[in-house]
Amino acid sequence: QLPIDEVLARLKPWFEDAVKPKLGQHIKYDTHVLANHGITVRGYVHDTMLQSYVVEAHKPHGLESLAQRHLGRHGLSYEDVAGKGAKQIPFSQVAVERASQYACEDSDLTLHVHRVLWPQVQADAGLLDVYQRMEMPVAGVLQRIERNGVLINADLLRQQSQELAQRIGLARQCLEQ
Repeated sequence: QLPIDEVLARLKPWFEDAVKPKLGQHIKYDTHVLANHGITVRGYVHDTMLQSYVVEAHKPHGLESLAQRHLGRHGLSYEDVAGKGAKQIPFSQVAVERASQYACEDSDLTLHVHRVLWPQVQADAGLLDVYQRMEMPVAGVLQRIERNGVLINADLLRQQSQELAQRIGLARQCLEQ
């Protein structure tokens, strides 16, 4: 209902400013969506999905699960807003007031989940290291790989596969002796 070009033009400077810190839930997905509109997001410092992953890898990491588990809250689902099945409407047809409520609630839940999970990550040096040195940087790398693809040198891969097979065979022989 709002002119998308105007909205994106106003948001783009903020999204692309690396100095302005950003928090999200599943930032890799968000960066794909915004890249589809010519926006390169910079300045993501936290992702509640990744925080959840390092704190509780064995549990679901969706925002709805996180909000229920850590806040005792649940927000509007997409189906609550747009309907479901044959009666589902595109999000662009959802009333602005209802769409705003949905979007604001997601943002609020993400912030509050972060306020619960981040202290848990910070309290454990190992988790903090995994989150800061692995999960957050790798999310950016994976996003770029998913967006651009990868070029595979099939001959080199075949050669490495053969070398690894030989090394595995030697290791098995050593273990059997």
